[in-house]
Amino acid sequence: MHATAAVNAMERGKHVYVQKPLVRTVWEARLMQDTANKYKVATQMGNQGYSNEGTRQAAEMVWAGEIGDVTEVHAWTDRPWWPQGLTAVPAPDAVPDTLDWQAWLGSADDRPFTSGGEGYPNQYGYFYQPFNWRGFFDFGCGALGDMACHILGAPNMALRLGAPVSVECVSKEGPSNFQFPKKSLIRYDFPARGNMPAVKLFWHDGLKESPKIDGVPAGELLGDLPSIPASPASRRVLPRRLPVSWAACSIRRLTSRRSRRKRSSPGPTAASSSAARG
Repeated sequence: MHATAAVNAMERGKHVYVQKPLVRTVWEARLMQDTANKYKVATQMGNQGYSNEGTRQAAEMVWAGEIGDVTEVHAWTDRPWWPQGLTAVPAPDAVPDTLDWQAWLGSADDRPFTSGGEGYPNQYGYFYQPFNWRGFFDFGCGALGDMACHILGAPNMALRLGAPVSVECVSKEGPSNFQFPKKSLIRYDFPARGNMPAVKLFWHDGLKESPKIDGVPAGELLGDLPSIPASPASRRVLPRRLPVSWAACSIRRLTSRRSRRKRSSPGPTAASSSAARG
């Protein structure tokens, strides 16, 4: 219903800020773009992954050539936390007096209400609502629409990705005819862009541990840094030098002349750093 509400507002000349998932289908995305252009309104999606300081700093590092040419990106999430990959819908239940079921369905196909039976409500509610709708084709976009819109903000900005030339589902676990799978690996291929080479981007969802990536040593810390242990003794088990992480992305890169600079070379002055950020 995000696209429906947003288009309704734009047709009335209202500027809109839309939270993710932005749309459910590619057709809705194109409709929203055409509508915004037609009515000349300002629009924005809630991509907090683009807004934080770390993302912008990482982008400036890449633009400055400090890590060389990026040719491969891996990004991941442990979501879905909600049920996904189910193959059967529980028996229908009476609609609660507190719920307008038809209004909740909105533009989705009609279906009977169900509370979910045994195991529901779980920590996220009943079978469909108020949270579990994310995993259904008719309502949401799975973990891709729920988290990739944030996590992939950093590589999209830094690498100026644009549109891919191909998209491939490499693997999936727990297929369903009405829900997204429990786990999936999606590959996007992007062409060369200006002075940036072609890049392969891999999206992993349903991961409970760091992905295995060719060229990355087993056990190397990737993604979000762990919480610092409370005791001094336990702190000593952490590596003295932590590898750089980028919004849960691991980057395979080619070494460039810039990245081979000696560690003793002077860094930027405070003035030049401020100018670069400006």
